[in-house]
Amino acid sequence: ILTHGRNLDEGIQVVPHLSSLIEDFEDTADLEISTGGEAVVSSSQVEGMVRRGYRVDFDGGQWWNLTKDLSRLELTSYPAISLTLKGSGYVRLQLNGRERPDGSDGEQWSVSIELPEEWQTLTYMSSDFTRESNIPKGNKPLEFSSIESLQLKHHGKAPNGYFVIDQLGMVGDRPSDIGLISVPGSEIP
Repeated sequence: ILTHGRNLDEGIQVVPHLSSLIEDFEDTADLEISTGGEAVVSSSQVEGMVRRGYRVDFDGGQWWNLTKDLSRLELTSYPAISLTLKGSGYVRLQLNGRERPDGSDGEQWSVSIELPEEWQTLTYMSSDFTRESNIPKGNKPLEFSSIESLQLKHHGKAPNGYFVIDQLGMVGDRPSDIGLISVPGSEIP
C-alpha cells in the first residue's frame, strides 16, 4: 500500500495523478447499495475532496456492499488503483473478476481498510490484494484487466461507522503520475 498524506503547514496533499478516473462521485446514479441481515445503510452526496463526494453511513447488521460496475472500462495498462476517503470504522475494498462461462462467480480479491479520520489517498498495487479464500476455487493472481466490478463492503457483524469517498481511479507507473492538489480552503504555493 502506498499512502499519500497531507502537509497541513503548506495546505497541500500529495496524491497520485489518476491516469484513468473511474468515479468522481459527481453523478452517483450508477452506484448500487445492497444490504442483508438487518444492516442499515444510508448514502448521500456531500462535499468531497474535489467538488462532491459520496457518504455512506452503516449501522450494524450482517452485510452491505457499495458496488461500482467496471465492465466497460479498459484497465489493462495500470499497475495500481487509488481512492481518496475518510471516515470511521473499517471496510473491505473488493475487486470482482468476470463471471465464468458456466455462470459461476468470477475470482475475487480484497484488501482491508481502516478508515482514516481525515482525507487520505490510498493507492493499492495488485500485489496488495488477497484472494478471497472461499470462492471460487482456483483463484489466480489479480490482473486489473479481469475486473468487472469494485465493492466497498462489510460482511459479518458490522460495527457502526461511515465513510466519504472521492476520486476513485487507476494510477500509472511513471514518476509523473504523482501530483499535488490543493486541500479545500488552501492554495498551492
